Amino acid sequence: MNIPPFRRFRIILLVAGIFLVGPADALLCQEDDGNWATRFRSGLTPALEKALADLESGEKLDVYAVMLDRLSPHDLERGLAGLSRRGRAREVAGQLRAFAESSQTGLRAFLKEQRGAGKATRPRILWLVNAVRFQATGGVIRRAARLPGVGYLGLLEARPAKAYQDRGPSSGSRPSLPAPSRPGGTRSGPRSIGQNLVKLQAYLCWINGFTGQGVLILNIDSGVDYTHPDLVNQIWSNPGELPNGLDDDGNGYVDDFMGWDFLADDNDPYPYSWDEHGTATAGIVCGDGTGGIATGMAPDARMAIARINNEADYWEAQQYAVAIGADAITSSYSYKWDFSKPDYHMFRTCADMELAAGIIHANSIGNQGDSTIVYPIPWNISTPGNCPGPWIHPDQVEGGQSSVIGVSGIYLDDTLYTGSGQGPSAWEDVLIYDPSYKHSQNPLYWDYPYGGFSNGQPGLLKPDLCAYTYVTTTDIGGGYDYNFGGTSAATPHVGGAFCLMLSANPHLSPRKIAQALQETAEDMGSPGKDTRYGAGKIQVAAAILKTRHNVQAATTRPSLNSTFDLGVSGIPGETYRILCGLNPGRTFIPWINQAVDLAYPFKRLFYGVIPASGETFHTISVSGNSSLVGLSVYFQGIENDVAGPHQRWLVSLVEKVTVQP
Repeated sequence: MNIPPFRRFRIILLVAGIFLVGPADALLCQEDDGNWATRFRSGLTPALEKALADLESGEKLDVYAVMLDRLSPHDLERGLAGLSRRGRAREVAGQLRAFAESSQTGLRAFLKEQRGAGKATRPRILWLVNAVRFQATGGVIRRAARLPGVGYLGLLEARPAKAYQDRGPSSGSRPSLPAPSRPGGTRSGPRSIGQNLVKLQAYLCWINGFTGQGVLILNIDSGVDYTHPDLVNQIWSNPGELPNGLDDDGNGYVDDFMGWDFLADDNDPYPYSWDEHGTATAGIVCGDGTGGIATGMAPDARMAIARINNEADYWEAQQYAVAIGADAITSSYSYKWDFSKPDYHMFRTCADMELAAGIIHANSIGNQGDSTIVYPIPWNISTPGNCPGPWIHPDQVEGGQSSVIGVSGIYLDDTLYTGSGQGPSAWEDVLIYDPSYKHSQNPLYWDYPYGGFSNGQPGLLKPDLCAYTYVTTTDIGGGYDYNFGGTSAATPHVGGAFCLMLSANPHLSPRKIAQALQETAEDMGSPGKDTRYGAGKIQVAAAILKTRHNVQAATTRPSLNSTFDLGVSGIPGETYRILCGLNPGRTFIPWINQAVDLAYPFKRLFYGVIPASGETFHTISVSGNSSLVGLSVYFQGIENDVAGPHQRWLVSLVEKVTVQP
């Protein structure tokens, strides 16, 4: 495995005090490639310094140590070309593990020594972001901060689960409308199916044979009652583990048969506290109706379980998704602006790594949309729901991309759940808003500025999509919760939609899933993507029609004198054609008697048959002609499924490729 060498740092003291965390509390370290990380003078964040000052002798604190060196998504792209999604996840995990092992040698040895002396606990390696979490005495923490290669140490603070959960209030909320009774879709016998599943087109997907089969989604939440009759058949069973007390699959977790409890650090992610939240969100993803009510968007998807509390629990759960090769993540936990300001840039780094691994992630955005004084815009949307998505919507400004789709809520009568977090979000220097902000920042993530509270710039357009809230779902003990609300309820609908789309076309990338869901969403607010409804209400069957046949470039920004692969995926055995043109628009294609979203004149570039694998590739060459710089070429695929389940020609999303110098 080719691991990039360690990069050198230049230490620069900023003269302008506006970038300092308090008077001379921090230095900024700049890597030669422009990647930055904050280095606190003591190696400790201000919050950790304060906690240490109040610590009794012999007591331990829960902390995380972040290394100076980290791999970027750009580093990871080497060796990922042509890999499947799960192949990407394995390669990304391998590179990050190896890099963490080589860069954390000194810290791990030190913690092993201190653990033997009873002054530290077993370290838990966060290779996803090159960090280590552990508990230790004050002296050990201060010594760890001075070790070579260690960037800084931060404090981990556990809070009641409800501080992170985005379940809406039960009192005063609108009740769910009556659920229609419909045939059981993929299962025998009549079942009651909620209007939410019908109106979001999940039922229509089932009729066409797309039920989430073959897809693995991780639910990052409070744990799940995996004995619930509507969930028991959907819970993931780890094929790489045996009940022998060993880590058979080598993913770092012993006997993780169905997931992991990152709060208790054991293999039983059941909500011991009888917290029903995770069971409710699980039911909206994949509750199959065995008990009488179909609650899940994707009743045949497999769900792995992650039980969490604090921020490091969340990051480790995201890492676990990469380790087990999950296709998608859903989480209705989020971290808010009001209490102890979250480590925004660590969340975004995790989201970047998820995207590199081919994982798409749906997340709640909080229920503080009506509280803009305590949770001011552009920090009203909680993290990681405020992280960029995998696809840049035409209505938003250009910036970085990551894995996260932020989800707002609507009631079943299609009116707005106003508690949903309000956008836009900001990715710029947090110290402009809060001079006491305690966490590290990477200026490469200052790519969606809002301009301070004066609102001089657009920021990041969020949320991305909306779905229903206050719906019926599964509850602990085998029953149902008939009024589960907040953005906690809206989010797993989108996670379930991911599963449906991937069961229809397992070769879809996060970018194409995000594009299809937003382009086909039912616009619910101001025309276009807005800061309350996002791009609109998901219409998952419509999104599948745009992606059952898919065309995707390995890079949408190829350079002069380069080549790139144009991937075509679809129904094995069906004939496909790829068209290309220089302008997007509507074109009538006479030989299929159908208009497509591509401008005339067009050219038929490729023709062939989808292989048994469901995917094939064509190599596109870009000449060295400098006049091509800035030129955009549009590709679209058309596939004959007249005799198939859709009984029509399928037209793909348009793929835009722009030539770079």
